[in-house]
Amino acid sequence: MFMQILFCDTQLSIRIVYYLKVIINVIHFLIPLGLIIKVSLDLYKGVLSGSDNKGEILTKTRNRIIAAIIIFLVPTLVGALLSIFNDFSNTNSYKDSFYSCYMEASPELIESLENNSDN
Repeated sequence: MFMQILFCDTQLSIRIVYYLKVIINVIHFLIPLGLIIKVSLDLYKGVLSGSDNKGEILTKTRNRIIAAIIIFLVPTLVGALLSIFNDFSNTNSYKDSFYSCYMEASPELIESLENNSDN
């Protein structure tokens, strides 16, 4: 038998998904910013030291850029995979899939559920 998992069936689960969404958005902002700062510091140190080891600086820079791109793209790839799996399932309710829950999670939805639970 197939057991259906409901992701947005409680107010707590929607809050968790919403905070996960906020954390991913913060990461999308901080990764490029951290990359720019770290690469700038490496280049600054390399220029100040006057060393002839520019290959090491370029290698570190390249590795940091590749790592940042991979970290930056992981949430996008996971979202794409969830979207594909969501298309294959015959779910019509936002409660039925994590992707739909993730897309619908918002402070307004949490507030509306709070108002409905109060009534």
